[in-house]
Amino acid sequence: EIILLPGQAALLDDIESDVLAAIAGTGGGKALDIETSIPTLKGWVDMKMIKVGDTVFDSDGKPTQVYYVSPIYLGRTCYKVCFDDGTFLIADAAHLWRTQTFSGRKNWFRQKYFVVDTKTIAETLIGQGGRLEYSIPISLPVEYEEKDLLVPPYTFGVWLGDGSSGDAIIYSADPEVMESVCEEGVLVSPGVVRPNQGKALSYRIGGGGHTRNSLGQYSANSSIVSSLKNMGVYKNKCIPGEYLESSIEQRTQLLMGLMDTDGYCAEDGGCEFTTINRLLVDGVRELISSLGIKNTLRQKIARIYGKDCGIVYLIHFTTDKPVFKLKRKHERQRTKCRSVVNNRYIISVEQMPSRPVKCIAVSNAKGTYLAGRDYIPTHNTMLGYWWLHNRMEMYPGHTWLVAEPTYNLLSKVIIESSDPNRPSLFEYLDMV
Repeated sequence: EIILLPGQAALLDDIESDVLAAIAGTGGGKALDIETSIPTLKGWVDMKMIKVGDTVFDSDGKPTQVYYVSPIYLGRTCYKVCFDDGTFLIADAAHLWRTQTFSGRKNWFRQKYFVVDTKTIAETLIGQGGRLEYSIPISLPVEYEEKDLLVPPYTFGVWLGDGSSGDAIIYSADPEVMESVCEEGVLVSPGVVRPNQGKALSYRIGGGGHTRNSLGQYSANSSIVSSLKNMGVYKNKCIPGEYLESSIEQRTQLLMGLMDTDGYCAEDGGCEFTTINRLLVDGVRELISSLGIKNTLRQKIARIYGKDCGIVYLIHFTTDKPVFKLKRKHERQRTKCRSVVNNRYIISVEQMPSRPVKCIAVSNAKGTYLAGRDYIPTHNTMLGYWWLHNRMEMYPGHTWLVAEPTYNLLSKVIIESSDPNRPSLFEYLDMV
């Protein structure tokens, strides 16, 4: 259920006038910083470049089409909206958010969502007793299309975690992990004992070996090494875009490979991924977020026998979604989680210098779309359409005049006469 703001509710309830006009710019306000990255079906696009016809994603992770974009607005009052997982978005004062309040979160039978603008959130952020008043739900896994990947996703995740940066070799003390690599159809050589590797064995994956051209020079072939070079990750471990924007199943397999190697599951079910590679940690956070999992990042100085060994990054999350194949880790995962892991809590709303902003309107029923590399759900209400539909249901048989700047926008107002003997609005337009 959506609870409207007082002014919106008053408009919906106004039945006194014979002639009533609701005049507002489509998408007026409700804008985000134009530098905000927006996930689309074709990859990441800055808000300033989003155009009508682009396919973005709604809060359920499903593709949704953009059918209106605003001009770029200047001079708007802007705020930095910060969440408890360290993420943030920059929005103007009128931008809308589909939120839950403290009371709604605590009472299952009263769980309602309120559409609230940024300015109102800033003014009422802290409730009684110093509690955080507003939260927004974590999105469901984003439904990118399946991709044709050069290296199978689980195998690639294992290589990122425990592989040689400059070779198709994986170091592992878990035969179960290598069995899972084999299940993806990857050739795995027998494990070899190497000096200073402890219990881990060295496994060469993919076969193929080296090939030379007619001049005796090494040349590309179908080996894993050639694939890693083509992907740009050879001696440069990171997650390419085609993996971050692959199907849910492919991304899940990639995360499992990463977690089976450099991941950990505590006895309480909390999961953690650890790496010293900043580029990799950014990709892993984006990957986890795209699967609808709230996560946080912290860093510390790694020390061995008191010696400073540099920064180590730790991504922490709790989820009931399977993120391990390795049995001993998978068995520790929770099967149920508290609601806190499915919500982002707004912890601060800080006014900041004005930035150019822009808003879009999307075709899904909730009016939501995802924004930022952390896939944060945000909202764009088209109140006029709700109001007009409500009035037409209340007063069947009346004549209504609808004005929009373009026919495409008008066609999104899905309104037909309630009298079956009369043509619909669009049939009248087709007659003109």
